[in-house]
Amino acid sequence: MKHYFQVFTLTCFSAIISLFGYSYLSGTTPTVRYHEDIKISVAYDLYKLCDKICDRSMKNCFDTPLTILVYQNASLDRMKFRQVFSPYVRNRSIAEVLKEHVDKKLERRTYCPVTDIDSVYGTLEKQGRCAIVGNGGILLKSGCGREIDSNNFVIRANFAGLENYSDDVGKKTSLMMINDATLTNMYNTLVAQKGGKDKFDTMMRYIKLHLNDTVIWFAKSTESHRSAARLKKIAELFAKYELRPKLAYSVQQISSAAARAVEATKLSFLWCRYFSCCRSHL
Repeated sequence: MKHYFQVFTLTCFSAIISLFGYSYLSGTTPTVRYHEDIKISVAYDLYKLCDKICDRSMKNCFDTPLTILVYQNASLDRMKFRQVFSPYVRNRSIAEVLKEHVDKKLERRTYCPVTDIDSVYGTLEKQGRCAIVGNGGILLKSGCGREIDSNNFVIRANFAGLENYSDDVGKKTSLMMINDATLTNMYNTLVAQKGGKDKFDTMMRYIKLHLNDTVIWFAKSTESHRSAARLKKIAELFAKYELRPKLAYSVQQISSAAARAVEATKLSFLWCRYFSCCRSHL
């Protein structure tokens, strides 16, 4: 069996982190055996000490709370969709001692590569010009489709209709943001197949035509409504049918950031920060 290791260099000790049930931590403190989930907590503590998270090249950097984690060709067993890294261990004292030690010794960094969280993650790239297309119908008969598609990056939401509307809303989709309701609909339609074969085929056709090679971003919490489990099942279905959308989720759910931009005039600024666009068109 292939073994994967990720090494994090801490200020006073090194944690050699394997992907198995238990690992060992050695350094200036006594060697202790600790549960798998504490490794996630260590990685999360590293992330919390970074002001910005960057891609592997360190050229595309985002404010940490606004970072979108994109799975890059990850095997299904590595796709956890963890958003809140609260460690679960039988012996709570080990977790508490480890966390106390880490918090005291680690130093804040300004820029951190996303691989410090996990090597399976990537981020988005900076874009010169973005189009953010809503699905409220205000673009009907606008003839804006060609202008929308001319942007470097086109963002849509919740599987908005594209067929028969391309003259008004365009065809290009770089990122599709989905919420809880859309995730539930995807799960019920594709995995549970509650809508029958016709509904299954319709959604599969939409994905194949419009979302292959696109990022599907779940912007809400992965810790509620079984969201992480549903995303994992959808990832398995994509693999089964050889579909190519990349699944992504937020370090923090988008409403946490949106709450800080209540006024409509500030929303464009919020989106620009999310996607590092030089200019955005709403």
